[in-house]
Amino acid sequence: MDTHGKSLISVELVEPFPLYPDMNVKLITTGNILKLTIEKYDTVSPLKNYTRLNSNEYLDRNTGEIKPYQKGISSSKKSTIKNRNRAFSRLRDIINTNFTGLRNELHIILTYGQNISAKTQLTIDFQLFWKKMRYFQSKSDNSLMNLQYIAVYEPTQKGVWHIHLLIKDTGNDHLYFKSSVIREMWGHGFIKIVPLSGRNDIGLYFMNLIGYNKGNCKKEELWKLYETNKKIYSKSKGITPVPAPEYLLYKDAKERIKNGKLIFDKSKALKNGDHEIRRYRDMQYLVKK
Repeated sequence: MDTHGKSLISVELVEPFPLYPDMNVKLITTGNILKLTIEKYDTVSPLKNYTRLNSNEYLDRNTGEIKPYQKGISSSKKSTIKNRNRAFSRLRDIINTNFTGLRNELHIILTYGQNISAKTQLTIDFQLFWKKMRYFQSKSDNSLMNLQYIAVYEPTQKGVWHIHLLIKDTGNDHLYFKSSVIREMWGHGFIKIVPLSGRNDIGLYFMNLIGYNKGNCKKEELWKLYETNKKIYSKSKGITPVPAPEYLLYKDAKERIKNGKLIFDKSKALKNGDHEIRRYRDMQYLVKK
């Protein structure tokens, strides 16, 4: 479909398509969560028949025409949305890779008694807090104590920063801190300690907790603060990176997920006007190890 000579490329939610043994699958393992992506191409007009020429035009190899992209929103806003979605998706994956709801994992919230709107000060305060934590670790009666963290910096609706800290002890199967100890080490305001034991999909739990859901973010305006200050989170050196994707057939992927629980299943179609180019099916399984 053309509107004033402009072809519309869009993405729409669609019904899930059936899966067959010889379909290609991209699989990413993030802790207890297995993420599968399956693509189904239109056999009549696959995406390879369209070549991006620049930010404004693409070539339709079927007709030889050079067509402009339909721009519903500004390129800069699209870029911002993509960057935001990718950043939070990466954060969810790295959380799930390292936190799986064990007894040696905690969620600690660090807030301020006064309004702190400068993230640079927040970073300085957290670095000092973590030095105190490491000192506490070195003086602990348990010499095997080994603390690792992911710290997420979040502004409130008023633009006041605070920290969500995910922390685990890789040297022990249990982690406990008295609130008074953490409050004294932090020294800036209210703290809260939440055990993560027994929770599934810690990444999703965390995204919901900080008010982010892909495509439905209540913090659209607050994202500007993240853009200005760049960093969404920091992590300790011992945090495991997200594994590289595996590429396999669906029949082999089924063996990996046969004891898992389906917790997410969504399909999208990439369309050129009224013509569907390809479909994606994203699925996630909870697999207890």
